[in-house]
Amino acid sequence: MTKMKLPIEKFLILCIILLSAVLVIAYAKEYSLIQRAKPYSQKNHVKLSMNNSSPYERISNNSKLIYDLLPNAVAIENGYWVDIKPTSVRINSDGFRDKNYSIEKPNGVFRIVAIGDSLTFGFGVESEESYPKVLEKNLNSKNRYLKFLILACPVITLSRKWNS
Repeated sequence: MTKMKLPIEKFLILCIILLSAVLVIAYAKEYSLIQRAKPYSQKNHVKLSMNNSSPYERISNNSKLIYDLLPNAVAIENGYWVDIKPTSVRINSDGFRDKNYSIEKPNGVFRIVAIGDSLTFGFGVESEESYPKVLEKNLNSKNRYLKFLILACPVITLSRKWNS
């Protein structure tokens, strides 16, 4: 029996469809979390964040962001205004919620960067349950020729200076 190779165009379309399905499921899951949100004061929320109450966030030096992730931080997140199960958060040395990776790309590895908000971060779920890691696992289980690495790049609160 001969193996058929999937043309790259069809493969990329399949990846886009799979990513879209994962995003819809993940969005629905996060939307249900928001519906159960506890009442909070925006003033108190900002005050808590500005006092650095989150052990893995910091005020960003990037003028386009308000916050970013603190490299090498380790914490248990249980929500401060949303009712979520306690989840472990480990930020790598580059400021991503993931393990450390080498800058040099190994042969046979296809890297994808997922840019987004708390959904991309995986707020309320363990890192391996976030949609970028679920997608990475699915792609790697279905492909013997390439290894996929999906790096989540959550952007915490876009700034008021986005257009400058």
